[in-house]
Amino acid sequence: MWIFIVAIIATVIICKTKSKSSEIVDHVASHGGMREKYSIIVDRLLLSHPNMAIITETRTFMDIGMNNPDGSSHFYFQQVSKNGIMIQYELKGDPSASDFKINWTFDDSFDQEIMLLQISADIQRKMMTF
Repeated sequence: MWIFIVAIIATVIICKTKSKSSEIVDHVASHGGMREKYSIIVDRLLLSHPNMAIITETRTFMDIGMNNPDGSSHFYFQQVSKNGIMIQYELKGDPSASDFKINWTFDDSFDQEIMLLQISADIQRKMMTF
């Protein structure tokens, strides 16, 4: 009896999760995909350094970064809800700074220029601590 109840609960949870995931994918697709939806941030990051490139792109995730002998620098974008984006910056292996990560969560209707200002200010603040 308990196994039957647990199976029903698990089925309901899986169905709701798939439905929510599908809504997120559809929402991003309706805006032209991650690259188009966040084009202001993406374009600025790609122009910020000649080695910056889109490493990975899926329907709800994007990795923009660069790898070189002096370390790696990556921005990870994850559409976490229909109206929310999580951005993570990760610096690894840089001889002038310790490895670190910074996370931001923004409403995806938030002005991307202001997102960039916040991201830039937080990274600069973190770099000053080394």
